[in-house]
Amino acid sequence: MSNEKRLGLDPGAAPRRKSITGCKCLLLTAAILFPISVILFLANIAHGVLQYGSDPHRALYQNSSLEDVKDRGSVVQPLISREETFDIAATVWLRSGEGIGHAAFIPDDKTNKNDTENDESPNELDVLETPLFSGTVFHGVRLTDKNVFATIKYKLPTAIFRDLDLSNYDLRGSFMLIPSSPSPLDRVTNYTTWIPNTIHPFPVRSWPFPLGSSNRSAKTLVDEAIETFGISIPLLEFHDIKSQCLRPEKTTGEETLSEEHTTIDGTAMSVAIDIEDDDESDDQDNKKEGVKDRVGEDTKSLYNKVSRKTILYGTKGRPVLENHPYVTTRTQIRVVDQTKLFNRKAYLKAHRQLRKTSCGQSVLGVQPSRYMCDPTYRVNGHWGTQLKIETLNENTNKPQIEWAYAPFMSTTKRPLGPKDILPVPVYREKCFEYLNGTQQGSFTGESQQESMDVIWKVSYSGRTPLKHGALEWSDLIFSKKMNMSESEYNQALKQDTAELYSGIAGHLFEEGMQPRRRAILNGIGTILSLVIMILDTRYWYTRTSTVSISILGGSLRASTYIIDSIGEAIKHGKENNLSVIGWISWCLYFGVISLTLPLLIIKVIARIEFGWWGTLWIPTVQIAHATHRERASERLEAKVSLRLKIALLSSIATIYYFLAPHDYHIITSLLPPPSPGDLKITRFEELAPFALKPMYFTGRILQLLLNRRSKTFAGSHRISVVLEAVVWLVSLAQLVPVLVGQFGARPAFLMEEIFEIAWVTVACWQAITLPSVTQVSDDEHIE
Repeated sequence: MSNEKRLGLDPGAAPRRKSITGCKCLLLTAAILFPISVILFLANIAHGVLQYGSDPHRALYQNSSLEDVKDRGSVVQPLISREETFDIAATVWLRSGEGIGHAAFIPDDKTNKNDTENDESPNELDVLETPLFSGTVFHGVRLTDKNVFATIKYKLPTAIFRDLDLSNYDLRGSFMLIPSSPSPLDRVTNYTTWIPNTIHPFPVRSWPFPLGSSNRSAKTLVDEAIETFGISIPLLEFHDIKSQCLRPEKTTGEETLSEEHTTIDGTAMSVAIDIEDDDESDDQDNKKEGVKDRVGEDTKSLYNKVSRKTILYGTKGRPVLENHPYVTTRTQIRVVDQTKLFNRKAYLKAHRQLRKTSCGQSVLGVQPSRYMCDPTYRVNGHWGTQLKIETLNENTNKPQIEWAYAPFMSTTKRPLGPKDILPVPVYREKCFEYLNGTQQGSFTGESQQESMDVIWKVSYSGRTPLKHGALEWSDLIFSKKMNMSESEYNQALKQDTAELYSGIAGHLFEEGMQPRRRAILNGIGTILSLVIMILDTRYWYTRTSTVSISILGGSLRASTYIIDSIGEAIKHGKENNLSVIGWISWCLYFGVISLTLPLLIIKVIARIEFGWWGTLWIPTVQIAHATHRERASERLEAKVSLRLKIALLSSIATIYYFLAPHDYHIITSLLPPPSPGDLKITRFEELAPFALKPMYFTGRILQLLLNRRSKTFAGSHRISVVLEAVVWLVSLAQLVPVLVGQFGARPAFLMEEIFEIAWVTVACWQAITLPSVTQVSDDEHIE
């Protein structure tokens, strides 16, 4: 061979890559830097939020240890350290019928504000309360303890709850923290609180303490100091209740209020004010009286300002059936685990500022009230009570002054679940018997109980500032008014949701519960199900051949998915009364989410190909011819006779018709049986199991049979089947009390699920032992 020919075979030097243009370089740089900048920005925000949540009062800290501080009077130290123990006492108070009721606020008509500084509100002082229980419920707990439980039992008289004018503080609970001796509190010489001198705070324990104690001595300074950082919470909730009247017509349970004295009550307080309707006759009456318009508008504006700050809720003027008293039977106590030192000057400044603005002092035109004293950790921190302590200097052996702050204690704002409240067995509704349209008499239908036994479950947990702040936010988010007229089934589901959310936040409802494990298992199952859906979609999207794919099996599966999805879409649209725009939006969403997978299956098994007509932008649809391997796969599938396939489908349909495995419980659910209106089952859903489920299982089984004959695995990614087996293991784990504890909404284990597990087991074995089908282009073999 000549040198020229040899040289002709040499391709020569590789061509140089063209340099990137400046514009492309800028675009590429921006494409890289922009997401990095966004990630860094979001990370910086998250770090700031996390840092503020973990140390919301960082600016007040003294960055040193107590041993390094030379002047102990320059810092404020914690009253209780993490190693020290304390007790928690609880008291239950019932408003006496002899005194006046609770009042939300008193309009401040005095022009000279100094005139009110030494006046105590008569509404606060004249409310008479009787302690039903008062004693220590937690002994020797620490700031780091979690989920300590106690039970308080008391008998509640019900006579006062027959009144139409009630408030949530008519039944009240209080807690106070008592440090174990010896304690710095033993040497306290003075204290100041965040509550103004004009306000008479709620008592937090009976005296003498505990209730029934023979010690009749007067309170000491230490006793008074302890009570300053106690808290009070309402133990009454007002929710709807079913009517107890015997007449068939719906009774409102309240008399119509006159227009000249309409009671307006917000979501947080009860205030009686005069507001007239806007019709001409009312306007004329107001003009004659001269002042009603102005007074009504002023009071309404005043009410709007105060309604968001007060913690009192009243029933005056509200429908009786919608505001029946319920007793709280579960409360979670939280104490912030904070032991850092505070700078004395910064602490004192915050303490004085809090005293100036607390309990409604910042609301113009309103006299401060104890019903506006609603402490939060973000606002009150640890400077609600400042304690002055006298100690002996170890070096000089002389007395010295030190300062201490009390722990911050709070509770859940409202009961978390419908099972955490009990209706008071009284009938406040006015029932009338009507005969021929004439009122003949009244009755209540059933006898009323004079008292009720209450079991109040309380729990204690110490919380870091970050976790406590998160719990305060969750209280605001999840404190919704409950519908107590719902069925037992729905209430059990909502109770379970409350138990799960509370447990995730760190508060257990009962000992032995494992809500975090349940949440982790639920999360794993949800994530894996989403991954499986994505993998299945990818499998059928990238599938280019029907080799080892059961045509009939795939058709049955796709038909099942489409029919079921359409039925669900129609049900959703009817239940939500969607408009035309809503229907269009829902159909688009439904088409993308629910129909993508079955349409891709149909595209593969029907060998549908999409393209463009010539150079024109006109879409075309073609049916591709089968290749040699695809025809061989069809002949292999045809070895299972059509008669046998029909017999398989009929057998499964017969099992569903006579045995109803979708309703047969292997393990019974702990949920109460649902009422007819709970599940809202349509006629389509009633008939669907008898048709769709046999189609679904038949399609799955046909694919398994073809896999066995072809000695290859097809129909999905092998990893998808393995993940599906993991999902079923996770689902079964939630039925094991050792793993997830006891919970009242445990679902049933159905016979139908045994069929699913059997299919997944066989498919998983095939996925592990059989090779996947190779997708080789067979275009050259098409005839």
